[in-house]
Formats: sequence, C-alpha cells, structure tokens
Amino acid sequence: MKRLASSEAGRFAMGRVAHPPLGPVGRDTVSVADHFVRRVDFGYFVRPAEETGTGSSRVEPCLGYLIGHPDGLVLVDTGMGVHPEVDAHYRPQRVGLNEALAAAGARPDEIRYVVNCHLHFDHCGGNMELPGRPNFAQRAELELARTSDQYLPEFVDVPGVAYEELDGEAEILPGVVIVPTPGHTAGHQSVVVRRTDGTVIVAWAEP
Repeated sequence: MKRLASSEAGRFAMGRVAHPPLGPVGRDTVSVADHFVRRVDFGYFVRPAEETGTGSSRVEPCLGYLIGHPDGLVLVDTGMGVHPEVDAHYRPQRVGLNEALAAAGARPDEIRYVVNCHLHFDHCGGNMELPGRPNFAQRAELELARTSDQYLPEFVDVPGVAYEELDGEAEILPGVVIVPTPGHTAGHQSVVVRRTDGTVIVAWAEP
C-alpha cells in the first residue's frame, strides 16, 4: 500500500507565547480579546510499526482546533474521512465531524472558514462535510497533494470544497494569521492567534 502520511511521528500542539512573536506577524496584526481556541477530538488511528521507526505500532490522536472570533468560527483541520485503504492500514476509530464539533460547543453551519495544516488523510478527511466554506491552503501543498502518492486524491479535490490558495502569510480575520511552516510537508502551515493577553500558536509538532 502507498504510504498515506509521513512516517515521522506527529501531533497537534497548541502553545502560548508572550507578545510579540518574531517576524512580520508581530508587527502587522492586531490583538483581539474575544478569541478562544478549543481542541476538537476526531478520534485516533494506529500507525503500523513499519512507519514509526521504532519497531512498534503507535496510537496517534486525530485532532483539530476551533478558533472563536467575533467575526466567525475557524476550524483548523477536519478529521479523518472514510476510505477503504485508510481503514485497512490504520484501523481508525473516528469521531464524526458533527459529534466532534458539538463536544467543542459548535455546529457545522457555524463554521466560517476552514484551514488545513496540510492535506494528509487525517487532517482533511472531513472537508467534504463543510462545502462552500473558504478553505485556506498553501499553493505548494495543493500542488503536492495533486501529484504525490503520499496523499489520497479522494480527500483533496472533492465537490464543494472551495480552496483559497495562499503563497505565504495571510490574515484571514483580524488577529488570526496563517503562516507557512514547511517541514512535515512542503506546503505545511500553522495558525497564529493574537489575543490581548498573549499569542496562541496552533501548529503541527514533531518530536
């Protein structure tokens, strides 16, 4: 089977740093008091031993984050979609989009924007359940996802998904900034949330 995600270990991490963050994000964005950032639990899957580099299989959580803003809700990653290769290879235990959002205090119809940190199966599998929302992705990631066997095309270009292609940083709402963080994939991105009491960074971390 083709590998559907990186063999490197990965997890979502949310960190807080004091003002100002480094680089242009700290100079050009505003701070908003009424942001919140909540974890969204989409379940887990089992990465097989041949992909972990440790000789043992590993259970990996599938997480997203919900960013609350006075101008609307932003969902960072949408969970695992249903696919026979994924089911056979990774044995996922899914929490559906509706259920996961409800546990975080939201409904699908309340989501204004979608951000995929990258387009592996465990990050974009629920995109099709949020049709018509602007979905922000780096152009480099979309190009890779459409040409590499590391991705499942059934989860990338699906009816109703409205990609907003980015080439670098973008402030999608006041104080909510997408920043490129290439590494796990060439078009990987993270989200910086500027609050009046500090900066929250939602990023994919690799130990």
